[in-house]
Amino acid sequence: MSNVIEGNFGPKKTMRMKAAGYKRNFKETESLGYEEKFSDLFDICEQAESGGYEAIAVAYPEVLGDTEEELIRNMSIIAEAGLVLIVTQKSPRIVEAANVP
Repeated sequence: MSNVIEGNFGPKKTMRMKAAGYKRNFKETESLGYEEKFSDLFDICEQAESGGYEAIAVAYPEVLGDTEEELIRNMSIIAEAGLVLIVTQKSPRIVEAANVP
């Protein structure tokens, strides 16, 4: 699923750009094959040529893959589309493991 958001990004929140938001439901996609699991992501990357956005925003890294291979493949697809990747939060697993707020 996606929507286009416009905002300030970067470490100091000074880079203004439009981003397509990408999210997926982990429970609904866990048993799907790779192509079906990430079909919405592929659609966003294909539509990047329209120029409607310069970036793709995800809440945390796991949104892009359940395995290291999926994560690397999807990051490569995003790069091939010429999109900037914005990860807005720490991984919940890292936060939980470190017991960091």
